[in-house]
Amino acid sequence: MIVGKHLLVVFFVLAVLAGCSKGTQTATSTESAAPAASASAVAEVSASPSTGSIQPVNYDDLKGIFGEKEMTQLAALGVFGDANGHFSPAKPVTRREFVRWLFKANNSLWADDTNKLIHPAQGTESAFSDIKTSDPDFQYIQGMQDSGVSVGFPDKSFRPEQPITREQALAIKAALDRGGVDKDLVITKKDPTYGYFILPNWKDKHDIAPEFVGAIATGIYHDEGAQNEASSHLENVARTFGAIAMLKPRAVLTRGQAAIMLWKIGPHSEGLAEARTAAQALAPGGGVSPSP
Repeated sequence: MIVGKHLLVVFFVLAVLAGCSKGTQTATSTESAAPAASASAVAEVSASPSTGSIQPVNYDDLKGIFGEKEMTQLAALGVFGDANGHFSPAKPVTRREFVRWLFKANNSLWADDTNKLIHPAQGTESAFSDIKTSDPDFQYIQGMQDSGVSVGFPDKSFRPEQPITREQALAIKAALDRGGVDKDLVITKKDPTYGYFILPNWKDKHDIAPEFVGAIATGIYHDEGAQNEASSHLENVARTFGAIAMLKPRAVLTRGQAAIMLWKIGPHSEGLAEARTAAQALAPGGGVSPSP
Protein backbone atom coordinates (compact mmCIF):
# COMPACT_ATOMS: atom_id res chain seq x y z
CA MET A 1 0.00 0.00 0.00
CA ILE A 2 2.84 2.41 0.90
CA VAL A 3 4.60 1.63 -2.38
CA GLY A 4 1.38 2.39 -4.24
CA LYS A 5 1.10 5.76 -2.59
CA HIS A 6 4.69 6.55 -3.53
CA LEU A 7 3.98 5.68 -7.15
CA LEU A 8 0.95 7.95 -7.21
CA VAL A 9 3.05 10.83 -5.88
CA VAL A 10 5.70 10.24 -8.55
CA PHE A 11 3.10 10.18 -11.32
CA PHE A 12 1.55 13.39 -9.99
CA VAL A 13 4.91 15.23 -9.93
CA LEU A 14 5.73 14.07 -13.46
CA ALA A 15 2.36 15.33 -14.69
CA VAL A 16 2.90 18.76 -13.12
CA LEU A 17 6.38 19.03 -14.62
CA ALA A 18 5.05 18.13 -18.04
CA GLY A 19 2.37 20.80 -17.76
CA CYS A 20 4.93 23.45 -16.74
CA SER A 21 7.16 22.49 -19.65
CA LYS A 22 4.25 22.85 -22.05
CA GLY A 23 3.37 26.27 -20.59
CA THR A 24 6.97 27.44 -20.94
CA GLN A 25 7.07 26.35 -24.56
CA THR A 26 3.83 28.20 -25.26
CA ALA A 27 5.13 31.39 -23.66
CA THR A 28 8.40 31.20 -25.59
CA SER A 29 6.51 30.67 -28.82
CA THR A 30 4.29 33.67 -28.12
CA GLU A 31 7.27 35.95 -27.39
CA SER A 32 9.01 34.86 -30.58
CA ALA A 33 5.98 35.83 -32.60
CA ALA A 34 5.78 39.36 -31.15
CA PRO A 35 6.61 42.11 -33.67
CA ALA A 36 10.00 43.76 -33.22
CA ALA A 37 10.06 47.38 -32.04
CA SER A 38 11.39 50.01 -34.43
CA ALA A 39 15.09 50.78 -34.15
CA SER A 40 14.46 54.40 -33.19
CA ALA A 41 12.12 53.39 -30.41
CA VAL A 42 14.65 51.19 -28.67
CA ALA A 43 17.84 53.13 -29.32
CA GLU A 44 19.84 53.22 -26.09
CA VAL A 45 16.85 51.89 -24.12
CA SER A 46 17.43 48.57 -22.39
CA ALA A 47 13.96 47.76 -21.10
CA SER A 48 10.61 49.10 -20.09
CA PRO A 49 10.33 50.93 -16.78
CA SER A 50 8.84 48.88 -13.99
CA THR A 51 5.62 50.85 -14.13
CA GLY A 52 3.88 51.95 -17.29
CA SER A 53 5.21 51.29 -20.78
CA ILE A 54 7.61 52.96 -23.17
CA GLN A 55 6.00 55.09 -25.83
CA PRO A 56 6.93 54.05 -29.39
CA VAL A 57 9.34 56.54 -30.98
CA ASN A 58 9.12 56.91 -34.75
CA TYR A 59 10.89 60.18 -35.50
CA ASP A 60 12.50 60.01 -38.93
CA ASP A 61 15.13 62.74 -38.54
CA LEU A 62 17.23 61.67 -35.53
CA LYS A 63 19.27 58.79 -36.91
CA GLY A 64 22.98 59.33 -36.37
CA ILE A 65 22.81 62.93 -35.16
CA PHE A 66 24.37 64.29 -31.98
CA GLY A 67 21.90 63.90 -29.12
CA GLU A 68 19.95 61.04 -30.72
CA LYS A 69 20.08 59.08 -27.46
CA GLU A 70 18.79 61.95 -25.32
CA MET A 71 15.98 62.88 -27.71
CA THR A 72 14.88 59.27 -28.17
CA GLN A 73 14.86 58.47 -24.46
CA LEU A 74 12.85 61.57 -23.51
CA ALA A 75 10.46 60.85 -26.38
CA ALA A 76 10.01 57.30 -25.06
CA LEU A 77 8.90 58.81 -21.75
CA GLY A 78 6.27 60.89 -23.54
CA VAL A 79 7.91 64.26 -22.88
CA PHE A 80 7.33 65.50 -26.44
CA GLY A 81 3.86 64.03 -26.90
CA ASP A 82 3.19 61.92 -29.98
CA ALA A 83 6.65 60.84 -31.21
CA ASN A 84 5.99 60.41 -34.92
CA GLY A 85 7.14 62.19 -38.06
CA HIS A 86 9.71 64.97 -37.73
CA PHE A 87 11.24 66.10 -34.46
CA SER A 88 13.07 68.94 -36.26
CA PRO A 89 16.03 69.12 -33.85
CA ALA A 90 17.65 72.11 -35.60
CA LYS A 91 14.60 74.35 -35.27
CA PRO A 92 14.27 76.85 -32.39
CA VAL A 93 12.28 75.73 -29.37
CA THR A 94 9.68 78.19 -28.14
CA ARG A 95 9.41 79.30 -24.53
CA ARG A 96 6.08 77.50 -24.32
CA GLU A 97 7.58 74.22 -25.53
CA PHE A 98 10.64 74.45 -23.30
CA VAL A 99 8.69 74.93 -20.07
CA ARG A 100 6.20 72.20 -21.01
CA TRP A 101 9.03 69.79 -21.78
CA LEU A 102 10.85 70.69 -18.56
CA PHE A 103 7.69 70.09 -16.54
CA LYS A 104 7.07 66.70 -18.17
CA ALA A 105 10.71 65.63 -18.03
CA ASN A 106 10.92 66.42 -14.33
CA ASN A 107 7.74 64.53 -13.51
CA SER A 108 8.75 61.54 -15.64
CA LEU A 109 12.24 61.24 -14.21
CA TRP A 110 11.10 61.79 -10.60
CA ALA A 111 7.75 59.98 -10.82
CA ASP A 112 8.63 57.77 -7.85
CA ASP A 113 9.47 60.72 -5.56
CA THR A 114 6.42 62.80 -4.64
CA ASN A 115 8.64 65.46 -3.07
CA LYS A 116 10.09 66.31 -6.47
CA LEU A 117 6.91 66.32 -8.55
CA ILE A 118 5.59 69.61 -9.89
CA HIS A 119 1.82 69.85 -9.70
CA PRO A 120 -0.18 71.13 -12.67
CA ALA A 121 -1.81 74.48 -11.96
CA GLN A 122 -5.46 74.12 -11.01
CA GLY A 123 -6.24 77.76 -10.24
CA THR A 124 -8.36 80.26 -12.12
CA GLU A 125 -5.77 83.05 -12.25
CA SER A 126 -2.69 83.37 -14.39
CA ALA A 127 0.49 85.12 -13.29
CA PHE A 128 1.10 86.18 -16.89
CA SER A 129 -0.77 88.74 -18.98
CA ASP A 130 -0.39 86.67 -22.16
CA ILE A 131 -1.26 83.21 -20.78
CA LYS A 132 -4.95 82.61 -20.23
CA THR A 133 -6.22 79.89 -17.95
CA SER A 134 -7.74 78.27 -21.04
CA ASP A 135 -4.33 77.99 -22.69
CA PRO A 136 -3.44 74.28 -23.14
CA ASP A 137 -0.04 74.91 -21.53
CA PHE A 138 -1.34 76.98 -18.61
CA GLN A 139 -1.13 73.97 -16.29
CA TYR A 140 2.58 73.55 -17.05
CA ILE A 141 3.66 77.20 -17.22
CA GLN A 142 1.72 78.31 -14.15
CA GLY A 143 2.57 75.07 -12.37
CA MET A 144 6.28 75.74 -12.84
CA GLN A 145 5.86 79.32 -11.63
CA ASP A 146 3.90 78.15 -8.58
CA SER A 147 6.69 75.70 -7.73
CA GLY A 148 9.10 78.60 -7.18
CA VAL A 149 10.87 78.57 -10.54
CA SER A 150 10.42 81.93 -12.24
CA VAL A 151 9.69 81.43 -15.94
CA GLY A 152 8.37 84.85 -16.97
CA PHE A 153 9.55 88.43 -17.36
CA PRO A 154 9.46 91.37 -14.92
CA ASP A 155 6.56 92.92 -16.86
CA LYS A 156 4.48 89.82 -15.98
CA SER A 157 4.49 88.52 -19.54
CA PHE A 158 5.55 85.03 -20.57
CA ARG A 159 5.89 85.50 -24.37
CA PRO A 160 5.00 81.89 -25.19
CA GLU A 161 5.72 81.92 -28.91
CA GLN A 162 9.14 83.54 -28.66
CA PRO A 163 12.12 81.20 -29.15
CA ILE A 164 13.83 80.72 -25.81
CA THR A 165 17.42 81.91 -25.58
CA ARG A 166 20.35 80.01 -24.14
CA GLU A 167 20.60 82.26 -21.08
CA GLN A 168 16.87 82.03 -20.36
CA ALA A 169 16.81 78.23 -20.69
CA LEU A 170 19.92 77.73 -18.55
CA ALA A 171 18.60 80.02 -15.81
CA ILE A 172 15.22 78.26 -15.64
CA LYS A 173 16.78 74.77 -15.74
CA ALA A 174 19.42 75.58 -13.12
CA ALA A 175 16.78 76.98 -10.78
CA LEU A 176 14.71 73.79 -11.02
CA ASP A 177 17.78 71.59 -10.55
CA ARG A 178 18.59 73.13 -7.18
CA GLY A 179 15.04 73.65 -5.96
CA GLY A 180 14.04 77.24 -6.69
CA VAL A 181 15.19 80.69 -7.68
CA ASP A 182 16.00 81.77 -4.12
CA LYS A 183 18.56 79.06 -3.44
CA ASP A 184 21.67 80.78 -4.73
CA LEU A 185 24.36 80.09 -2.15
CA VAL A 186 27.15 82.02 -3.81
CA ILE A 187 25.34 84.73 -5.75
CA THR A 188 23.35 87.73 -4.62
CA LYS A 189 20.80 89.17 -7.01
CA LYS A 190 21.61 92.75 -5.99
CA ASP A 191 25.23 92.44 -7.06
CA PRO A 192 26.01 89.96 -9.88
CA THR A 193 29.72 90.85 -9.88
CA TYR A 194 30.76 87.64 -8.17
CA GLY A 195 28.54 85.70 -10.52
CA TYR A 196 30.40 86.98 -13.54
CA PHE A 197 33.68 86.28 -11.74
CA ILE A 198 33.04 82.57 -11.14
CA LEU A 199 31.67 81.89 -14.62
CA PRO A 200 34.02 80.07 -17.01
CA ASN A 201 36.34 82.25 -19.04
CA TRP A 202 33.86 82.66 -21.89
CA LYS A 203 34.75 85.62 -24.05
CA ASP A 204 31.17 86.86 -23.90
CA LYS A 205 30.26 86.05 -20.28
CA HIS A 206 29.61 89.73 -19.53
CA ASP A 207 26.94 89.67 -22.23
CA ILE A 208 24.78 87.48 -19.99
CA ALA A 209 21.94 89.59 -18.62
CA PRO A 210 22.31 90.40 -14.88
CA GLU A 211 18.95 88.77 -14.10
CA PHE A 212 20.23 85.42 -15.42
CA VAL A 213 23.86 85.39 -14.36
CA GLY A 214 23.12 84.34 -10.77
CA ALA A 215 21.24 81.19 -11.70
CA ILE A 216 23.69 80.19 -14.43
CA ALA A 217 26.77 80.84 -12.30
CA THR A 218 25.34 79.01 -9.28
CA GLY A 219 24.53 76.00 -11.42
CA ILE A 220 28.05 75.88 -12.81
CA TYR A 221 29.52 76.42 -9.35
CA HIS A 222 27.76 73.33 -8.05
CA ASP A 223 28.65 71.31 -11.15
CA GLU A 224 32.35 71.96 -10.65
CA GLY A 225 32.14 71.51 -6.88
CA ALA A 226 30.48 68.11 -6.96
CA GLN A 227 32.74 65.46 -5.49
CA ASN A 228 30.81 62.57 -6.93
CA GLU A 229 30.05 62.51 -10.66
CA ALA A 230 26.77 60.69 -9.97
CA SER A 231 25.61 63.45 -7.64
CA SER A 232 24.65 66.98 -8.58
CA HIS A 233 27.19 67.10 -11.39
CA LEU A 234 24.67 68.19 -14.00
CA GLU A 235 26.94 69.80 -16.58
CA ASN A 236 24.04 71.56 -18.30
CA VAL A 237 26.37 73.73 -20.40
CA ALA A 238 28.99 71.11 -21.24
CA ARG A 239 26.41 68.42 -22.01
CA THR A 240 24.34 70.71 -24.23
CA PHE A 241 26.96 72.79 -26.04
CA GLY A 242 30.24 70.93 -25.58
CA ALA A 243 33.57 72.70 -25.05
CA ILE A 244 32.89 76.33 -25.89
CA ALA A 245 34.83 79.59 -25.88
CA MET A 246 31.63 81.65 -26.04
CA LEU A 247 28.20 80.94 -24.58
CA LYS A 248 26.29 83.15 -27.05
CA PRO A 249 23.70 83.82 -24.33
CA ARG A 250 21.13 85.45 -26.59
CA ALA A 251 21.31 82.83 -29.33
CA VAL A 252 18.12 80.79 -29.61
CA LEU A 253 18.09 77.27 -28.20
CA THR A 254 17.27 74.53 -30.70
CA ARG A 255 14.84 71.71 -30.04
CA GLY A 256 17.69 69.22 -30.07
CA GLN A 257 19.73 71.26 -27.59
CA ALA A 258 16.70 71.57 -25.33
CA ALA A 259 16.27 67.79 -25.26
CA ILE A 260 19.94 67.26 -24.38
CA MET A 261 19.69 69.85 -21.60
CA LEU A 262 16.53 68.28 -20.14
CA TRP A 263 17.80 64.70 -20.34
CA LYS A 264 19.22 65.06 -16.82
CA ILE A 265 17.27 66.71 -13.97
CA GLY A 266 18.77 67.80 -10.66
CA PRO A 267 17.62 66.72 -7.19
CA HIS A 268 15.84 69.99 -6.33
CA SER A 269 18.44 70.65 -3.65
CA GLU A 270 21.97 71.86 -3.07
CA GLY A 271 24.97 69.72 -2.24
CA LEU A 272 25.72 66.20 -3.33
CA ALA A 273 22.23 64.78 -3.77
CA GLU A 274 21.94 62.54 -6.80
CA ALA A 275 20.51 63.80 -10.10
CA ARG A 276 18.58 61.53 -12.46
CA THR A 277 18.69 60.87 -16.19
CA ALA A 278 16.16 59.61 -18.69
CA ALA A 279 18.34 56.52 -19.13
CA GLN A 280 17.95 55.72 -15.44
CA ALA A 281 14.21 56.28 -15.64
CA LEU A 282 13.93 53.78 -18.50
CA ALA A 283 16.19 51.15 -16.94
CA PRO A 284 14.66 48.01 -15.41
CA GLY A 285 13.49 48.85 -11.92
CA GLY A 286 13.63 52.57 -12.63
CA GLY A 287 10.14 52.89 -11.20
CA VAL A 288 9.23 55.73 -13.52
CA SER A 289 6.09 56.01 -15.61
CA PRO A 290 5.96 57.98 -18.85
CA SER A 291 4.48 61.45 -18.49
CA PRO A 292 0.80 61.92 -19.32
